[in-house]
Amino acid sequence: MISLKRKLQLSLKHAIAFVVFSSQLFANTGDYKVDAVFPGHDGEKKTFFLTFFLPYNPTTIAYTQNSDAERICQFRWPKGHFYSHTDYLEDAHRFLWCDLLWIDSDGNELDILHKAANRVNQASVIFTTTHFFDEGAYYQNLRTFLESSGFTLLGHWYWENQNGQAIFIKSHLFNAAMRTLNFTPSNICITSSAAENRMEQHFRKVDHKSSEHTMDGIDFIYMINLDERPEKFALTSFELSLYGIYPYRFSAVNGWQLPTSVLNQIGVKFTSPFGQEKFLGSIYREIDGQECLGNEIIKPDGETYFTLGMSRGAMGCALSHLSVLQDAYDSGYHTIWIMEDDVEVIDNPGQIPELIQKLDSLVGDWDILYTDTDTKDSAGYHVPCRAVAARLNFNVEPLSSFLQRFYPISNDLSRIGMRYGSYSMIVRRSGMEKILQYFKTYGIFLPYDMDIWLNPDLKIYSVNKDIVSHRAGAPTDNCEPQYLNKNNE
Repeated sequence: MISLKRKLQLSLKHAIAFVVFSSQLFANTGDYKVDAVFPGHDGEKKTFFLTFFLPYNPTTIAYTQNSDAERICQFRWPKGHFYSHTDYLEDAHRFLWCDLLWIDSDGNELDILHKAANRVNQASVIFTTTHFFDEGAYYQNLRTFLESSGFTLLGHWYWENQNGQAIFIKSHLFNAAMRTLNFTPSNICITSSAAENRMEQHFRKVDHKSSEHTMDGIDFIYMINLDERPEKFALTSFELSLYGIYPYRFSAVNGWQLPTSVLNQIGVKFTSPFGQEKFLGSIYREIDGQECLGNEIIKPDGETYFTLGMSRGAMGCALSHLSVLQDAYDSGYHTIWIMEDDVEVIDNPGQIPELIQKLDSLVGDWDILYTDTDTKDSAGYHVPCRAVAARLNFNVEPLSSFLQRFYPISNDLSRIGMRYGSYSMIVRRSGMEKILQYFKTYGIFLPYDMDIWLNPDLKIYSVNKDIVSHRAGAPTDNCEPQYLNKNNE
């Protein structure tokens, strides 16, 4: 299992690391460079970011002879409307609005933008080719024009001093996205509440448990694994079996297979205002039997929202964890170990019972103990979490409050305030109760690992040296069901 991180990779974290909140310049091989808020995506994947700022049915006007533009738009927005600029000129009265301007030109982008000034003013997103004539002055003039027209650069992928592609976002939408993913609570109390959710009926039952799935100090060991990923469970369970540890395989909830109606029951319905600040959210609608994903300013109109970029994979991950916690709580367990199937054994996990005993003696009252220090990116580097995403139906504490909870309590254990990754967690009964109550009250809105620690009552600890941790580069089905193309991994 994985979290949405990769989407905002963080997916809102690794995407989500998942989430990068300031533009940086990254150089790759040769003269190819990326100047982007989310630098990890390229090729056709960069158009994925367009979806973050557009509704489910955007109107696109394309200044291009490239047929790929229409193909990509039809794939991203099956209910959208695509027109070439020649269609627009021939039948201008049909075009009352333009959400996306797509410009693919050989060097006259700026001229096109000047001539289409009315569409520039209407557009939310501009996707354009770029060129560096006159020692780069041409691109700078294009960027200056768009910034003066109320746009912010989201990303520029280019060959230095040659050409590239850039995405510009209307500044109010860009600011709403950054506010959503990197939230600084104001003095205004957020009072919106989630409408009644029926989440618990979508928890998956646990069957055929046996006594072999235990170890000293741990009542039961679960491993969350998609039915479509037997190879991941086989690899990880084999590694653990070398230490006499045999996790129970929990058949994960596959978020990609959930009906749209279920998404509308587990998400958050905002029914009252939450201040003047704007936030972007994802919303899933079913229209004419077809599901449409849109991203828009969250409105207190009773529609079901998730945080910006929340994928179906992340929803399935959350429901899987909650299903396991409900089973453990109903079974009367005191201490459980929950793993996802993309973990690897770094050090002897036989030391975990002793660490639990030590934590008991040092603090007594604790809810979660992570068996690693942090999640990892695809290269194996730890990705620290130091940002709070907005949750508009819950009064989130300021970032400083979470940071104050970081301190060592011994040579091998530390108190922590926040982190990415829910790959391997020891959970006490008190933690089960707090997490279940939190989600049953407030619904699913953020990726599970970015959400649970928003609850200030949850007492979270971690080891100071990885024991069982995330397997760097493991296949992920978070952003899309990659298991459908396993042969290409």
